[in-house]
Amino acid sequence: MLLPPLTTLGIIDENPMICQGFSVVMHNVSDTFITTFMANNSEEMQQQSLSNPLFPSIMIVSIGESLIDALNSVNWLHQYHADIRVAAYSDNYPEGSKHLLAKAGCIGFLFKNDNKEILLNAIIDILENGSINNKQSNIIQELRNTFIDEKPIGSYYKLLQLVCTDKSYKQIGAELFKSTRTIEEKVSHLCMVQQVNNRLGLMCKAFKKKVGLTIPNLNH
Repeated sequence: MLLPPLTTLGIIDENPMICQGFSVVMHNVSDTFITTFMANNSEEMQQQSLSNPLFPSIMIVSIGESLIDALNSVNWLHQYHADIRVAAYSDNYPEGSKHLLAKAGCIGFLFKNDNKEILLNAIIDILENGSINNKQSNIIQELRNTFIDEKPIGSYYKLLQLVCTDKSYKQIGAELFKSTRTIEEKVSHLCMVQQVNNRLGLMCKAFKKKVGLTIPNLNH
């Protein structure tokens, strides 16, 4: 993939030095990565959003001492800036935190010791596929492995099976002979019915809760 001329990034971290360092690191990864937004916590992020016209296309939320603050940030961004892709960033992830973050709308995980190649590929993944897909932070594979013996159930089993893979909406549409737009609409409806924020949250519920899912007839 050829990177766009400019990709705007934001960082939310309780340590101002990490914010400054992140900006430098990402610019060194690619000079097309520009950090336009920095905040130290969820409250500060919300306050800045009122005056900062440079809200980024990708927001990185650091997982520090307060997982609750990070979850508040992810939830708020999903609710008020749904077009922004939100990824988590941490030294390590407490047990269960990835599932909570995924349900809130997080589309992948970065680690503070990731090298330039991993960071570059992660941003490319986000731009191309809407989520991070690599060996260190493949959230979809991790969720699938966690519930390897469980199978999703629902009215449209095939669609749900495909949603619970790492296939793109375009690939799912091709397999079901439907347009990408149709698949996006059906998945959005499923998310609304099941009260989750995105595909990853839907997947968590499908595997963990074994809920029955209902969607409109795909033949319409």
